[in-house]
Amino acid sequence: MVPRKPTVATRTIAADYDYRIKRNGFRTIGLSWIAFGYELYWFHVIRELVSRELGAKDRVGLQTLGLCVPVLQVFIVFWLARDINRLRERVGLKPFNAALYVLLPYLTLAVGLVLLVIFMAIALMWGTTHPDPPWWAFIILFPGMLMLLVSSILFYVYWGLLNARLNEYWDAVTDHRAQEAEFRGGEYILIALGIIWFAFSMLIGALSDSDYGHPDDRTPAPYVESD
Repeated sequence: MVPRKPTVATRTIAADYDYRIKRNGFRTIGLSWIAFGYELYWFHVIRELVSRELGAKDRVGLQTLGLCVPVLQVFIVFWLARDINRLRERVGLKPFNAALYVLLPYLTLAVGLVLLVIFMAIALMWGTTHPDPPWWAFIILFPGMLMLLVSSILFYVYWGLLNARLNEYWDAVTDHRAQEAEFRGGEYILIALGIIWFAFSMLIGALSDSDYGHPDDRTPAPYVESD
């Protein structure tokens, strides 16, 4: 579909950023693996941009904090996807299924967690009389673990797609003048914190291994025969 010229909003906030307002997929997904808490940072920045573009007065800070609340998180992410759809409709872009983008990852996560809880309950009840869970309990465990893996993949897939849909809007509303946004100081700080956290974790792991030592290096205590 060829986007038409904006009919509702004749001006875009992209001009306030010299049209450097897009974020590519590597920056969005890649930095979430490196930078500490980048998901919250990305949401805060994008939510503020979308709200300003819509002319809405959303409480961006409170919504960002609300992402830490499991159930509330679903609604907050959906509101962002819904508002990106509203922007796309302004310039004639085809809307996407915002509910699917949000609900599918969370539903797979919920199913995986329920299966794990069931497995743990079976293991606890069975453990009163047996040392190990029954073999058939693992038929519940393995699908639960698989669902958790699938949900994590879906989160990144739909996150990247949501970011791409917003980039398509910036291209349409700026007549393809939108460019990659500059890195901000907050992003550099989060990257530094991520590197520090990784180095600290590696150091703690190395120190823990050194405390136990290698099994071959341990000298068994001499056997003393009791009288």
